[in-house]
Amino acid sequence: MMLTLAIIGGWTATQGIDALLYIPHHFPQLITAALAMSVFQAFFVYAQSFKKDEMLAIGGNSSNPLYNVSRELLRPQ
Repeated sequence: MMLTLAIIGGWTATQGIDALLYIPHHFPQLITAALAMSVFQAFFVYAQSFKKDEMLAIGGNSSNPLYNVSRELLRPQ
């Protein structure tokens, strides 16, 4: 924690206070990027669950496609 405070203090001393205001000034862009990435990952994992020879969760094969959110059985390799 002390190292982090020292780095932030040094960064602020050399770059000025504007360096710390990057996140508040770009908050909508950061939220949009996080939302787009999470939606992409959700669709990717859902599409990957339709591959052949995949082990699926018992309740993950319903007739409702909106309910089949967690189809793939998570298992450590």
